[in-house]
Amino acid sequence: MRTSEFLDAVRNKSVVAVVDTKENADIFQEFGFSQIANFDDYDFKNNKKPLLVILGQYKSQYRMNKELWDAESGIFTHLAVSKFDPSPETLRYSLQKILEIPDYQSMLDYRDALYDQALSAKEIKIHSGNGNVLTGNLADEIEVANYDSVLESGWIYSLAEFFETSIVNVEANKSSFCIEGRLSFSGITHLENSPELKLATASLTSAMMELAQKGNNWLECRDNSITKIILGGEDFTETLTNNVKGSEREMSLTEFAFGVVDHIKPMDWRINSVLNEGIKGMHVGIGMGLDIPHIDFISAGAQLEFVNHS
Repeated sequence: MRTSEFLDAVRNKSVVAVVDTKENADIFQEFGFSQIANFDDYDFKNNKKPLLVILGQYKSQYRMNKELWDAESGIFTHLAVSKFDPSPETLRYSLQKILEIPDYQSMLDYRDALYDQALSAKEIKIHSGNGNVLTGNLADEIEVANYDSVLESGWIYSLAEFFETSIVNVEANKSSFCIEGRLSFSGITHLENSPELKLATASLTSAMMELAQKGNNWLECRDNSITKIILGGEDFTETLTNNVKGSEREMSLTEFAFGVVDHIKPMDWRINSVLNEGIKGMHVGIGMGLDIPHIDFISAGAQLEFVNHS
């Protein structure tokens, strides 16, 4: 099944929506989905249908990671709202954003074109207005998210992969890219891979999102590490540095990604939704979501310049 066909099936409400809370089942009913199943009871092993799995609770995320890899059939695509914001309002917003995308195939073609350019570039310059330039110098071999155009039975896909071109430093700091320069950004998202981390860092992430909504947000990087960050016009560098001190990567950039969606309505930066990352432009992220949150700084409308050195 092609990725665009899967997304068309979501728009046509012909996928099975597998959910783990009654509140999320109610939302899919509101949107007109007729095939809604419960995550705990669903027979993934014998499934033959395309699934949109909404992970609203961490226990469902853990079960998927532990039990369902290579143990399910059919097309399995998930949206892990538990790691972002599990509230019904955020799921409703995210689902609406998906359904409003005007042309899935054009979006995916653009994503593929960006991957082709990124895989052959030596550096990528990001222009975010007011003379701000952020430069990502790329390694000879880079780690990227899955961007297959055909979805295969038995694999588990993240829905977020469809809406961005993503380069990551998973293996080590600067394993794929090293960033220098300055970026102006519109808003942030954050994810935590455990409820304990989400609770422990809630005051930090809430403060960051609240400040970012005021505008006048920018950051500076040197040697792939954030050296200064302004949120809502306030210098947040010391606060963020102190909160991530001692973590595996601290202020180092772990993601360098480019959104591919022309959303027809403005993004709501008050909402911590992964769909906000998909807006055309780019985002950089710190953290792995394990000992500190993974925080993305999203520059909507940023212009990309791919540089190939001879």
